Amino acid sequence: AEVEEGAAAMQLVLEWDQDWVRFVFQQGSHDCPLCFSELPGAFFTFLGGCDHFLCRDCGTRMAEVHIDNGSVADLVCPITDCRAEILPSAVEGLVDPARFEKFRSRKLQQIMLQ
Repeated sequence: AEVEEGAAAMQLVLEWDQDWVRFVFQQGSHDCPLCFSELPGAFFTFLGGCDHFLCRDCGTRMAEVHIDNGSVADLVCPITDCRAEILPSAVEGLVDPARFEKFRSRKLQQIMLQ
C-alpha cells in the first residue's frame, strides 16, 4: 500500500512539473520551427509524443492536410530528427470536431490494417 501511495504521489509531482513547464512556456515568446514566426507561448501547441511544439496555425494546417488526404500515419512531428507521433489529444485541439472524428476513424483503420 505504501509503494502504491508513493507511486501516486510521484505521478502527481511529475504532472505538476509538466504543467509548470507549460505555464512558464506560455509566458514567453517562441519561434515556430515551420513558419519561423515569433509568437507568444499561448499561440503554440505541444505535439504530445515529444517535447516539440508548433504554432497553432502551422499545426492546424498540417493536421488538416494529413486528415483530408487520409495520411494520418504520416501525422508526425515535423522536426527531422524526431518524427514522434502527434498524439490524438494534440490533434483534437488543432482541428474542428468533424475533422477530428475523421481523424479518429482513419486512425482506427490504420491500426486495424497493421
